[in-house]
Amino acid sequence: MKLLRHALISALLAASAWASPADPKIAEGRAALVAHDLATARTKFTDARALDSSNQEAAALLGITQFFALVGDNASQTFLTGVGVSPTGRDLYNWTAQPTRNSDKNLVLPANYNLQTAQSFFTATLAPAAATSRGNLAAVTADNFLLQLSAQETGGISLTFDKGDALMAQAGMRAFEFVSHFLGGQNLDANAAATLELLQGNLATFPRVLAANPNLLTAGSASERTAARAALLEVVSLYRQASAFIRARPAGLERVFMLDPREAAGEADLRSKLGKLEQSLIGYVQLGNNGENGGFATAAPLFTASYSIRGLLPSPTTPFDPQSLNGGTFGGVALGISRENIARFFVDLGFVADYGWTTLSPTPVAENISRYVFTGTTHVLLGNGGVVGRSLDGTNFTYQVIPDAQDFFAGAVGLGKIVATGVSAIWLSTDDGQTFKRVFNTFTGRDANNTIGALADVAFDGTKFVAVTQNGHTYSSTDGSKWKEGNRVRYGSAFPAIRAMEFAGGRFVAVGSVSTALGTRSAIFSSTNGADWVQSFIGSTGQQYRSAAFGNGRWIVGGAGGRIARSLDGGQTWAEISSGNSTETLFGAGFAGGTFVLAGSTGRVGTSSDAVNWTFQTVADTPTFFDASGSGSLVYLVGSAGAVYRSSGATVTRLDTNVSKLASRSTAFEEGVTL
Repeated sequence: MKLLRHALISALLAASAWASPADPKIAEGRAALVAHDLATARTKFTDARALDSSNQEAAALLGITQFFALVGDNASQTFLTGVGVSPTGRDLYNWTAQPTRNSDKNLVLPANYNLQTAQSFFTATLAPAAATSRGNLAAVTADNFLLQLSAQETGGISLTFDKGDALMAQAGMRAFEFVSHFLGGQNLDANAAATLELLQGNLATFPRVLAANPNLLTAGSASERTAARAALLEVVSLYRQASAFIRARPAGLERVFMLDPREAAGEADLRSKLGKLEQSLIGYVQLGNNGENGGFATAAPLFTASYSIRGLLPSPTTPFDPQSLNGGTFGGVALGISRENIARFFVDLGFVADYGWTTLSPTPVAENISRYVFTGTTHVLLGNGGVVGRSLDGTNFTYQVIPDAQDFFAGAVGLGKIVATGVSAIWLSTDDGQTFKRVFNTFTGRDANNTIGALADVAFDGTKFVAVTQNGHTYSSTDGSKWKEGNRVRYGSAFPAIRAMEFAGGRFVAVGSVSTALGTRSAIFSSTNGADWVQSFIGSTGQQYRSAAFGNGRWIVGGAGGRIARSLDGGQTWAEISSGNSTETLFGAGFAGGTFVLAGSTGRVGTSSDAVNWTFQTVADTPTFFDASGSGSLVYLVGSAGAVYRSSGATVTRLDTNVSKLASRSTAFEEGVTL
């Protein structure tokens, strides 16, 4: 018995010898994690580290907790309040706080909120916190280290954390530090609130943001650039160590950071690219894959004190000359990249290239004219290539090209403004068409996978503009500047193809075609508010409707195959007839002076006083007419190759001379810049 007592005492003494003085504080900290009290957990784990600096469990727990507990600190709370995040619900375990949004559910930043405020928070608060957290995680050095975290502690799922996870977490923290320091090395003096509004309108092209913020991306802090370079080198080193440990794990283990065998090749490629990035901090590395020569690049200049990203970019407000790019190196960053690729890169960023084409007199230009509108004082023509024609007398037009504009396909007048639509952009003029600015994009991207469809038409109902795309998506604006998406036009479960829209007589009428049980059929849809749409008429053929006009309480609709639809009761009921020419497409419909007018692809113009009985004639030169819009007692017919005609009843008069040309500068490109 005496021998047994001595054995028990010896065992207890041995156990106490292995126990760490940090264990009680670790236990208290983990209890705080279960209670979801990050601040207390951080304090307890800090105390544990002070009691036993060699305790790797305490080091790992403190490293993990430190960074996440930061959200409750005063600096973080002040930052969140400053960007408009609601003051309640900021519990990391049960986050319900939301940023400020407007009535359109778009994010809103405080007026004139500057990016430098966020930059300061990153460099002064987040980067040091990441470094401190990383320093504690670096104390995890044992290859057999394991830390079990319960679902109660994480607030979600149980986790097993090992040395590989600690290394990968360090790499992530150091990467966060790199981003913070790199941003600190650039001048981020920019109005974030205004930039956000541009983003929400799909208008935030790089040049537009630069133009609005003249100091943005000039050279910043040299010390931050030095810190960024050191951080980047360590990111690569830490990732390599973490990757080696994780790849050497026995199969079947569940850890925080895992490598799926199916992703092994991709991860190996990532390590190779990180190696190239590391080399580029010293000298040039070759770009391209599989032996393809994509030129040479080095990241070294990016971290020098004088390097200015902005100083290497084209002007954000004037077109750049692609021919001047020969030998461009982006400040020593790149070598062997062709002028064509550099030009394409800048154009993809949104800069405008000057290809040297100049419009010569006399006018008008020979572009297609798609729409006529009248502001009350000025007759305005909208056409391809951003062509705009203006006339005070309705007879003699002067022309200009709006820089960086798309083809204008449609336009509407209201609130003393002109709204014009292109393929994917909406443009606004507040000075009777003298100038236009792009105010909204429906989709972006050079080769966007677009399911929205090109903009088909726009109309004004007295209080708001409504635009519709060819796939039936609608957008509305009460001022012509700020737009929001509305309901999509539909026919049961099918979405129609919309080609034109008009507002008159208290309703919007949109025309096109739709798939039915009998196949594709021409179709008419209507709405009293531009938001809620109903199907009004399905035609007897698949010939698509292309135009609409209203007058004297009656509607007319023109279409392909010479089809005409009419409503004699304001759009309640419809009937369909033929123009007598099955090969023409009636792109234009208008009403003025008691006369309905239809015009289209074969130079034929139809007139009617009652929308029932029609008389057609063919005008000289047989242009294709794309629009027929009324103004006072006259209907203006506009179309191909700059065609401008005017109809007074059945009398059609040509207004254009159609003689303008384009000429190129004599200097030839050594290589094509086909963008």
